[in-house]
Amino acid sequence: MQFRDLLNNDQLLLVICHDCGAKTPVDPTQHALELGVDAEVAAIKPEMTCPVCGSTDLSLGAFSPLEQRKVIQVA
Repeated sequence: MQFRDLLNNDQLLLVICHDCGAKTPVDPTQHALELGVDAEVAAIKPEMTCPVCGSTDLSLGAFSPLEQRKVIQVA
């Protein structure tokens, strides 16, 4: 999945922590501006940390506030 996909579908990046269980939506716009809209979302996983506990044991997904029950796992 590319940042373009998230932005075109009005979705947020969902950071899912395997340590504390937090699921935190993050705006993908800044990452898309830095890496380009054609960059793969999985490319930022090595530098991501959980916004709640700081863990690096994460999965990234797509989250739509409009479709709250639909989460698409990407990494």
